[in-house]
Amino acid sequence: MSNKPPIHTKFYYGWAIVFVAALSVFFSGPGQTYSNSIFIDYYIEDFGFSRSTVSGLYSAATLVAGITLFTVGRMVDRFGQRVMMIGVAPD
Repeated sequence: MSNKPPIHTKFYYGWAIVFVAALSVFFSGPGQTYSNSIFIDYYIEDFGFSRSTVSGLYSAATLVAGITLFTVGRMVDRFGQRVMMIGVAPD
């Protein structure tokens, strides 16, 4: 065990990690439930769905997306990120 004192710098990198984590939460917002929940009343009004139907459809879509992650992950490992990015990116 070393008796050296810890290195002290002027900048604490923990705050950089907090900043990057906050940015990642912010930019993942459009695909998250808290962002989609804004539109539930519009779905009900425009499509004539019940709140339960909208919730069920959203749950089913989330489940399908979660299941396909395994397949997409294997395809990324097999074909590479660049090829898969072309295949899954919207037109």
